Amino acid sequence: LARDRDRASVEALVARLDAERGAALGYLCDALVELTGIAGGDDAATWQGWWRSVAESFAVEPKPKPTSRRRAAGATSTEYWGIPLRGRHFVFVIDLSGSMAEALDGRTRLDVAKARLVETLKALGKEHRFTIVGFGTDLQTFEPKLVSADAETVERATKWVGRLAMRGATNIHDALETALAIDGVESIYLLTDGAPSAGKLVDVDEIRAAIRLVNRERFVRINTIQLGGGGRERSFLDALARENHGESRRV
Repeated sequence: LARDRDRASVEALVARLDAERGAALGYLCDALVELTGIAGGDDAATWQGWWRSVAESFAVEPKPKPTSRRRAAGATSTEYWGIPLRGRHFVFVIDLSGSMAEALDGRTRLDVAKARLVETLKALGKEHRFTIVGFGTDLQTFEPKLVSADAETVERATKWVGRLAMRGATNIHDALETALAIDGVESIYLLTDGAPSAGKLVDVDEIRAAIRLVNRERFVRINTIQLGGGGRERSFLDALARENHGESRRV
């Protein structure tokens, strides 16, 4: 519908807002941004009120407006390593492998990652739900299901993150598999500094294929942040994000 760039597409998408939930709602709002150039969030009443006021005169521009400085619909004002938090339900996946002991800005990579994660958690609103998966060779999960980002829970999560320590190798596949299995997740944010070296799968092509298969009907956004590492890791993480509707960053 967004590619059609037709007024009827806007009307159809706005009418569908009440019926969609989760990841699908985020993609619907992205399409509205592409067609209208307006960051209307994911609130159906807001979009419907806007459409009632402009329906008779609105025309879709032939080409999308630049979006680099505009917050997309479905995104909060909060970012994590420069990637907007899309949707309302998040799983943060953080690397605890031994290589996270490498220095970054006068601290270890893990200390930098933990501080940034805590900063993001404290910026969440009560409408958001989240959990955290830490991975080395084995996995640690803050909560097995999504929990509300109220002050008490965020404080408990902050203390939990503070206790995270480096542990073994880099089990990316199992960490993503666990995150994708959490009911209601809309966006996953994977932070790592290395190539896979533990878990059910360690070959990067096999991991990509397995995650695509699990995610093909869930449409969860998998975003990747590379904290150090080299070109091989970057190629893998870029592809992982691209194939799963997400964005990638390298720090």
